[in-house]
Amino acid sequence: MITLADIPKEIASSYGLETFTKETKPAHYISFENAKKVKETFALAVQSFNDGNYQAAMDAYEKCIKINPTDESSHYNMGLCMHLMGDYAGARAHYEKVISLKVNEPECWNNYGNLLENKFKELVRARKAYEFSLMLDDTIPETHNNLGAYLERAGENGKALREFERALELAPKNARFHFNYGNCAHYGLNDTRLALEEYTAALEIDRNFVWAAFHRGQIYMQTGQFDKAIEDYKNVIKNATNEGCLPVVHKNLARIYHSQKKRFKDADYHYKMALRADPTMADCQNNYGTLLVEWKDDPEAAKMCYEQSLKYLPDKPDTIINLALVLEKLQKYDESAEMFERALKMDPMNASAYYHVAGVYFKNKNWKQAIEKYEKCLTFNKEKTSVWFNLSIIYENHLRDYKKAYSCLKKVLEIDPDDQEARVEFDKIEEYFTQLGRNEAMKKSYAERKEARENARRQSRQ
Repeated sequence: MITLADIPKEIASSYGLETFTKETKPAHYISFENAKKVKETFALAVQSFNDGNYQAAMDAYEKCIKINPTDESSHYNMGLCMHLMGDYAGARAHYEKVISLKVNEPECWNNYGNLLENKFKELVRARKAYEFSLMLDDTIPETHNNLGAYLERAGENGKALREFERALELAPKNARFHFNYGNCAHYGLNDTRLALEEYTAALEIDRNFVWAAFHRGQIYMQTGQFDKAIEDYKNVIKNATNEGCLPVVHKNLARIYHSQKKRFKDADYHYKMALRADPTMADCQNNYGTLLVEWKDDPEAAKMCYEQSLKYLPDKPDTIINLALVLEKLQKYDESAEMFERALKMDPMNASAYYHVAGVYFKNKNWKQAIEKYEKCLTFNKEKTSVWFNLSIIYENHLRDYKKAYSCLKKVLEIDPDDQEARVEFDKIEEYFTQLGRNEAMKKSYAERKEARENARRQSRQ
């Protein structure tokens, strides 16, 4: 048995071993009868542990430790039980007792590192624990996996990948190791090809592996393979219990059915399921609002969704514009205009928002503001015929400025000579100007004749 005292100082220092208490007293000697009792009690504890009855196992291990306080196996298994039961401080104390009694226990170092990393957030010590475990025994796949996961979270993705590869060399049929390898490739190195291979390998070993199906579904969705994404997401829903990915799965299924498949009833169901699970998903609230407008023509319900979305993500211009549009549909023009103006302050280059708010001002008979916004639209696209035509309506029908209306309609026909609606209005105004010209000519002719007659009368009287 190797103790801490047997470890060279430079190695002890590099792995932080100097912090542990070194056991210098000899092992605790017990009688033959007590040794037999410990052996029997230990066997019962192991059986209870294997049956999942951790409390009974802990009671038995505690009896073993009372008889033999230096029995590292009982301390180690006691630590495992406490770890699983959530008594992390107790688990740590027993793991450290094992290390102080027998330093060369690689599995204890691995579990100790896992506890330090995930429960105590002592990351430097956790890494050293994993590395020391592997120095003692490089053939434990779980330790390579744990160190790989640690390195991935630390952003050392290249090193993490090598640890996952080593874990898979030692345990090629471990679905979790394939999944972790895939996750590192996916999110750490942006290698979706390798990630797909590894997620698929994990699912071939365990077809009910929820997280592997979820992340593979994410890749399929991002790459436009929607049928495959649907299949994986349905697999997640079938096998998941309370996994945190379920709201996202329902949200993504809703998006596919809504935007890609046009299966609005299915989309409606999955939006509801997603928001029931997590009502704080602002993008989901926004998308559901859009579905309610497109499918059910229910602006009131859509308005509630958009308002909920903005409650959680208040500075999203697209959602603000969507709310402005349903307010316009509800004929709440002042509120609609206010929302559009709010969106334009955040995104002043949004040509579509200028066009829509101009329409709101138009409907609200605010001609000056409508003209201002339509003219702003033309700074983005001077060839947009609908803007020129709407300006012509304002000038012709509401401001009686026929020259400007005529100029706007002329611009429409220059861009699109086949625009019949604009042609009709243009011809009407042109006829008006023609008739106006005739009237002016007649007035002028009459005035000239009248003046001639008056001149003739004056001359005859002289």
